[in-house]
Amino acid sequence: MKRRCQVCGKLFEVPFWSEEAEREKSGKPPAVFICESCQERIQAELQKQKSEE
Repeated sequence: MKRRCQVCGKLFEVPFWSEEAEREKSGKPPAVFICESCQERIQAELQKQKSEE
C-alpha cells in the first residue's frame, strides 16, 4: 500500500505485513509514515548530535 512520507511528502510503498499497516488495519492510532531516506537522514542527525555531546 502506498503512503505519503510525513517529512518530505514523497509517496512510498509500505508492505501490507508491516507493523504500520497492521496498526492501520486494527484501528489503533495511526502510525507515522516516514520514507527510508528520511529515516536514514534523521538517524544520521541523531548520531551526529550524540557524538557532539
